[in-house]
Amino acid sequence: MPLFSGLFTSEKNQKNQKNQKSKKKSRIPSGCEDMEVKIMSSTCTGEKTIGFYNRKTRELMYTELVRSQADIDAFYEKYGLERSEKSK
Repeated sequence: MPLFSGLFTSEKNQKNQKNQKSKKKSRIPSGCEDMEVKIMSSTCTGEKTIGFYNRKTRELMYTELVRSQADIDAFYEKYGLERSEKSK
């Protein structure tokens, strides 16, 4: 057994703990709890964004760019949301 194996093990554990912290789910932003998640597409470019839709102001809040289905899945996972059958 190498003399320094304990050092490398603790370094690996520290890296794993950092990775786990960075993958934690974000809380739904305040004021967005009652809003629905919506994907909007630009008329000009066709670029899609996902975010929390405010029906009163008709604006999308906390938007993120959607390039693929993986981006949509990541958004739901990030905020710990369940996708409804309608949105799949």
